[in-house]
Amino acid sequence: MSERDTGTRVGRRLYLGWDVGGWLGKTDGLAAFIFGHGGTLLRRIPGKMVSLWKEYDGRRWTLEKFIRLLDPQLLLDRFDRVVLAIDAPLGLPQRFIRAVTSEISKVPEPEYNVEKIMEARLAFRVTDRLIAKRFDVKPLSPSLDRATNNGSKARSACAEFIRELPKMAVPPFRKDEPGQTRFVAIEVNPDVWWSEKWINFTSSCIPESEREGDAKEAATCALNALWYDIAASGIAKGRFPLLPPVDPVATPAPEIIPKNLLPENLGEYDPEATPGDRDAILQEGWIYAPDLERVAVAPPVAPSFPAPGSPSGSAPPPP
Repeated sequence: MSERDTGTRVGRRLYLGWDVGGWLGKTDGLAAFIFGHGGTLLRRIPGKMVSLWKEYDGRRWTLEKFIRLLDPQLLLDRFDRVVLAIDAPLGLPQRFIRAVTSEISKVPEPEYNVEKIMEARLAFRVTDRLIAKRFDVKPLSPSLDRATNNGSKARSACAEFIRELPKMAVPPFRKDEPGQTRFVAIEVNPDVWWSEKWINFTSSCIPESEREGDAKEAATCALNALWYDIAASGIAKGRFPLLPPVDPVATPAPEIIPKNLLPENLGEYDPEATPGDRDAILQEGWIYAPDLERVAVAPPVAPSFPAPGSPSGSAPPPP
């Protein structure tokens, strides 16, 4: 499998969403968007339930095989960039790691003064607490909940993908350099997109038939992958969405300029963040979510994509 650099041109791109099931579970949810040269939507693959254990049957996990679970005709060599958005923690709280790996007499003392579980550094990472505050959602604990099960499986898969594709990025652990990095995996939280501030926008991008159960989570992850890449790469003049409205008679609103929540901006998001928090992110991981406060309506430009109301027109921005 080639990992050739893509330069700055906008070629075919695959945006995958993975709602991770546990090691002993029977299903994982997958969904995808495929974009062609110039940023036109070629195909949408709705959420689909698969069983990794059944499909792989003891064979090594590879990204090449992984995308074929959605469609046997898909080939990595056909894409200039592949973004995989994963609904599972790709890191653990540092305090938890010390609690389970330290020599018994050096285990950190209990957090006696914690009043709310979300404040417990044994249970939640810096990124989890930030997501909870900004979006008013309740993330699962990466260390004390079933998310630990799913996270260990997702981490194992990422490690296998990196063995297959040594230059694959998994930020913040392995840097993504848009324009050069061809394969990237990010951690996401679908609940963010269905929060009160964001639900109208998300509903305009995901059909009602895909708004239930694991299919909903997978489709939302794929949407997050698309958003992340437009914001990170600046493709399509950095505008979103490039998706047709789920209601074809709806009047599309102006396009918007997407922004990602980025770990380097932690001090702006949380004035009480410490240098230790910023260092912890590099070990604990980061949830890549939309930066609502920085989203703006895009100024009019000469159309380089189909006009609103056409098959690749726009959908409404967030309220």
